[in-house]
Amino acid sequence: MNSQVKPLCITFNKFLSIQVSEVTKKTCRLSWKMPEDDGGHPLQPFEIEKLDPNLDQWLPVGKTKGTSFDVKNLSEGKSYKFLVRAVNKEGDSPDLVTEEAIVAKDPFDPPSPPLKESVHNTTGALFSDLAVT
Repeated sequence: MNSQVKPLCITFNKFLSIQVSEVTKKTCRLSWKMPEDDGGHPLQPFEIEKLDPNLDQWLPVGKTKGTSFDVKNLSEGKSYKFLVRAVNKEGDSPDLVTEEAIVAKDPFDPPSPPLKESVHNTTGALFSDLAVT
């Protein structure tokens, strides 16, 4: 009797990565491609984790059967990395990790304070020089 166990072989394409989009101060969207090989068993929901910047520790953020996930409850101004792991009854795939961290912030910056205005050389009621600095 052969007692060798076939190793789990869920593999992501080594050229694929997690795409991060729709970043705001509290949320972002992750998307990725299906693994090349499921190891011979149906995939269960993907596991998604974030690297918490305060704890320097990977924390679960959710599971999904699809190939995208909306991450919620980010802290504004903090940097995050994310990982996706495929799972089936035989075990877990190697982690697929974002290449670069993202900063949780809205895609626009708040407006700058108004400029200072001053009036110079008022000549009569019809004309004035206005300086903005």
